[in-house]
Amino acid sequence: MTPLLFLLRRFYCCHGPVIAHCYCEHMAVVRLVCGNTSFNNIYGIAVAMFIGVLDLFFIILSYIFILQAVLQLSSQEVCYKAFGTCVSHIGAILAFYTPVVIASVMHHVACRAASHIHILLTNF
Repeated sequence: MTPLLFLLRRFYCCHGPVIAHCYCEHMAVVRLVCGNTSFNNIYGIAVAMFIGVLDLFFIILSYIFILQAVLQLSSQEVCYKAFGTCVSHIGAILAFYTPVVIASVMHHVACRAASHIHILLTNF
């Protein structure tokens, strides 16, 4: 996060210092500044994609190892219990990652949408 702050330091806010979210994210701050922010936009997308892909890779890798261990269990009841735990973990991951992905996509795809639409879709 620190490099993003240094990228924003050379700009000044011409749209006011108020972000229309309940949390501070890089792309919301970029929308407030004046000047050419194309490098910041590209850098923000690259960092988000790198983190998202890296997280997804490690999550999938860990579930492959978990499934291999579960399939080697002898008891059918224990297998069902382990699969139930895996499904609840995947649900929790989706519950936390979905708003982040939607917020990132909204800033790049629907940048002309009203601020209450951004807030509604990113805070569900």
